[in-house]
Amino acid sequence: MKSYTNIDLSKYHTFHVASRATALVEIESLQQFLTLITNNKLTHPIVILGGGSNVLFKEDWPGTVLINKIQGIDLVGETDDFVSILVHSGTLWDELTAYCASHGYWGIENMSGIPGTCGAAPIQNIGAYGQEVEQVIESVNFFDFKTAECRELKKADCCFGYRDSIFKNELRNRTFIHSIQIKLSKIPTPNVSYPSLAEKLQSVATPELTPVALREAILSIRTNKLPDPDILGNAGSFFKNPIIPLDDYKKLQREFPDIPGFTEMNMVKISAAWLIEKSGWKGVRMGNTGTFHKQPLVLVNYGNATAGEILDLARKIIETVEKKFQIKIEPEVQIY
Repeated sequence: MKSYTNIDLSKYHTFHVASRATALVEIESLQQFLTLITNNKLTHPIVILGGGSNVLFKEDWPGTVLINKIQGIDLVGETDDFVSILVHSGTLWDELTAYCASHGYWGIENMSGIPGTCGAAPIQNIGAYGQEVEQVIESVNFFDFKTAECRELKKADCCFGYRDSIFKNELRNRTFIHSIQIKLSKIPTPNVSYPSLAEKLQSVATPELTPVALREAILSIRTNKLPDPDILGNAGSFFKNPIIPLDDYKKLQREFPDIPGFTEMNMVKISAAWLIEKSGWKGVRMGNTGTFHKQPLVLVNYGNATAGEILDLARKIIETVEKKFQIKIEPEVQIY
């Protein structure tokens, strides 16, 4: 366990925006965390970071930033058709996808390459290319700061929604997730519903559609269109794809025939990237920040961007999109 005071946070999150924390503590086990809590060694308020890939600090943090480095992947159940895996929350998400793909387990291969740790996955209900983590979650294990006890929530109680969960709402800022349990299939269940993925697979010569083959295709797509945060600071997709009623989508189609949408029941998920690009924001730079030239969903830090600059750009994008399409897009990034 390591601890620091009055520390620069720029290297602890992928936006690399300068801000400071009163205290920062790195932990490597649940026992270390519980000891800190028992001995009242953490300055409040507390924010938990894993890879720091989906956060933006708009100002200095007045309490403790807790860096979660509790790692490990354990097979805890297996049948002829399924496996159950307990994953410690500081494990990198992409380390988990690589492990599962190499073992022939299906269910998270389309989410390969998503940055961050496994503890953050259920909070955001991460997803990509037709898969979401809620589809494989069995349970989430966490410490509740309010009740000062370790708890378990089953999938049905996590209130999962699109990039949403109970951990972003009712339990916001009061949990430390220390492990998750997921259930994956040993029976081939490839999901190639996204056109860009299907197109990529057509160009790859492979004798069999395996989790490894899908993972490699996904990684290739992501590498081609997303910036490396070690080179160009960013937090991945800054905005969520908006979901609107089917009738509203049909009205938009009359004015914008090429507007892409994914229909589910009577609702349609619209591509925020398309909305932003058609609003004239793709590849636009404003001082030290801007939108990535290959993917306008990604706001980038060109080296010295402040949180204020990034949030000002985000506000302008939101206003422009709403004026043009009457759709209000919302940030996906957690803003502290």
